Amino acid sequence: MGHERMWARRLDDDDDDDADDDDDADDDDDDDDDDDDDDDDDDDDDVTMTITMMMMMMMMMMMMMIMMMMMMM
Repeated sequence: MGHERMWARRLDDDDDDDADDDDDADDDDDDDDDDDDDDDDDDDDDVTMTITMMMMMMMMMMMMMIMMMMMMM
């Protein structure tokens, strides 16, 4: 989600640069700066979630390996 919004914002930025009204472009840039902070938070959440998922997968794999070993004995 965060990445899609980031790309959409970049495309909007390109449009603003082409705009004739410098005042409007500056206003839009100010708004984008606030949104960029939100994007950073989203990225942090994504990283945390990815690490959590990896840890869960590792635990499940270990559980399965232990179960297999128990069955073999």
